[in-house]
Amino acid sequence: MLDGVPGLGGPPNSLFVAARAAKLYHARMTRPPIDSDARLLHSGVKFDLYQVEVSTRAGGKKERELIWHGGSVVMLPILDDGQVLLIRNKRHSIGRTLVELPAGTIEADDTSAEAAARRELQEETGYTASTLTELCHFYTTPGFSNHHLIAFLATGLNEGQQKLDAEEDIVVIKATLDQVLSMIVSKEIIDAKTMATVFYYQLIPQHGDSD
Repeated sequence: MLDGVPGLGGPPNSLFVAARAAKLYHARMTRPPIDSDARLLHSGVKFDLYQVEVSTRAGGKKERELIWHGGSVVMLPILDDGQVLLIRNKRHSIGRTLVELPAGTIEADDTSAEAAARRELQEETGYTASTLTELCHFYTTPGFSNHHLIAFLATGLNEGQQKLDAEEDIVVIKATLDQVLSMIVSKEIIDAKTMATVFYYQLIPQHGDSD
């Protein structure tokens, strides 16, 4: 899916060869330009933490801590009547509930990013999509992580049942695209992946008119 995109092709950097097999699905994603092997500090379910040495401009070395993540997907689900599906998602990392687009980590048994998007959409919203169209991709925090997100437009939606994990607390809400934009302006929506995906969608000529 990412073939031909500058910087997203080629073999994996040797730094992350030791990463668990569940994360090797994303070998096509770029790795930080590391000059030496890394020391694994923590291997988690969703990411690994490495300590590495990087070269300075003066020719010296400096230690950095970098997070390697297997990648995620975010979906912009639009119903036939033009309303957008959003979620109220309790985020334990910040101790508050955010209004977001549905999203999730690409798992080891997902055959593609699109397969992950279909799975996460159904799990978090209960809806299935007949059509997924890739919109864009971006790095979320390149200062300390390779975390990479692929955004999809989801259409032809059919309602079903959520399949939430035990720790997830997610409520589905609906809003027009104009309402979503207003929620961003008013800072009710402060989730970066949601803002980036909605703004990108607005830039597409055939979709940019929200009237």
